[in-house]
Amino acid sequence: PDLSDWVASLAVIVLLLTLNLATVKMFGEMEFWFAMIKIVAIVSLIVVGLVMVAMHFQSPTGVEASFAHLWNDGGWFPKGLSGFFAGFQIAVFAFVGIELVGTTAAETKDPEKSLPRAINSIPIRIIMFYVFALIV
Repeated sequence: PDLSDWVASLAVIVLLLTLNLATVKMFGEMEFWFAMIKIVAIVSLIVVGLVMVAMHFQSPTGVEASFAHLWNDGGWFPKGLSGFFAGFQIAVFAFVGIELVGTTAAETKDPEKSLPRAINSIPIRIIMFYVFALIV
């Protein structure tokens, strides 16, 4: 509260600068761990949501956690498809660069083995991180 805005801004700038000036190996390691934190957070939220549905959790306002919210109040598209298409554009933008999986083959030790595994795991990741997170 007593901290000036410029001090907090400077601290964030120094932190980001430090992260970006790291060696390539260290940057890759940091990116791995930050991605792992994000994955653990998403999976944890999915699990918590499933537990809340299974335990019939009720909010203080009396609303019960259930999958019925997916089709109540008009179902999937209560106000038309415009919201879906707007969200679809965001999802496509999130996956821009997925074609770069092929260019990483030159940097992997065993591309014949690891590249098909990476490509085949993409639909599983989409289902797990996007679909499950939205359903719960």
